[in-house]
Amino acid sequence: MRATLAATAAILLLCAGVAFAAGEVRQSGTSSQGRSVALVARTDLLSRYFIRWRAKCPGTTYTGSSDLRRIALRPDGSFRATLRYSHAVGGGRRAHVSVTLSGSVNRAGTKASGVFGGAARIDRLGTCRSGRLTWKTRKNAD
Repeated sequence: MRATLAATAAILLLCAGVAFAAGEVRQSGTSSQGRSVALVARTDLLSRYFIRWRAKCPGTTYTGSSDLRRIALRPDGSFRATLRYSHAVGGGRRAHVSVTLSGSVNRAGTKASGVFGGAARIDRLGTCRSGRLTWKTRKNAD
């Protein structure tokens, strides 16, 4: 009887840990700029991380968003990623963007937090920098 109870308890504990692994958990929140952040987490990766951000430029402000995909999660839930891309910003100019992201997702997959930084070098304007942004997300209501 004790062996059966112990086995049942072990199975329940394993199932509780697998609940996050069985699917994706969607989270949303804000950055220290008050802009939106969203992510989709699984036990082994962030399948998507999206953030809206602003950066100070010489004489203006750059407003952008970054969409990072397939970021590996370490066993402790931490992650780190970089992304570089370019896009047209008007007036025949291009923004050459570089972003860095780090953070962690809790074991249950219900919340995450971290740091984000972005820079955009815009042709004939200069470099725009977001500075160090912090962000937090929580699991969306089902």
